[in-house]
Amino acid sequence: MDLNTFGESFVPKNLNTFSACWINKHQFGYTCPYCWTRVNKNGKPRKNAKNLQHIHGNDLRSYDNRIEARSSHCPIIKGEIDIHITDETKRLY
Repeated sequence: MDLNTFGESFVPKNLNTFSACWINKHQFGYTCPYCWTRVNKNGKPRKNAKNLQHIHGNDLRSYDNRIEARSSHCPIIKGEIDIHITDETKRLY
C-alpha cells in the first residue's frame, strides 16, 4: 500500500504499527517500545536501558514512502506488523 493513496493522516495507531526511524538501500529499522538492551531478572528494563531497534530488509524501493508488512522480531508481538516509511523516516544514502 502506498501512503500517497490515502495520505499520512490515514496511518493507524495500534500495537502492530510502527514508524521506521531510518532506511537505506538494503534495510530499514524501527525502535521497538517493548524490547530493551538490558533487563532485570523480573523482565523490567534496567535504569540505563535503551530500546532496541529491529531491522528488516528493504525491497529495493529504497526511498519511497509506503507501508511494509513484516513478521515481528519482537518476543512480545507475535505475527505480522506494519512498518510505515514516511517523510519523517531518515534516509541514509
